[in-house]
Amino acid sequence: MTVFERLQDVASQVFGAKLEEVTLESNLIDDLGADSLDWAEMVIETEEEFNITIDEDEFKKLYTIGDIINYLKENGIEDK
Repeated sequence: MTVFERLQDVASQVFGAKLEEVTLESNLIDDLGADSLDWAEMVIETEEEFNITIDEDEFKKLYTIGDIINYLKENGIEDK
């Protein structure tokens, strides 16, 4: 699975969205309806899925699924 597919699965579970609704351009707040609890859950679930520790202050700067993927790749997460 690619990083996008893995993150797409995490986001669909956290936000209760259909997989096809989660795109690179999906904004966590505007498109997926994230609130502060969802945001925290997304951090936790992303950390677990990718076995990485994410600085919450850094994560708050990530607004789209594409932003998160770029962050993950910059921190050594590669497609499988």
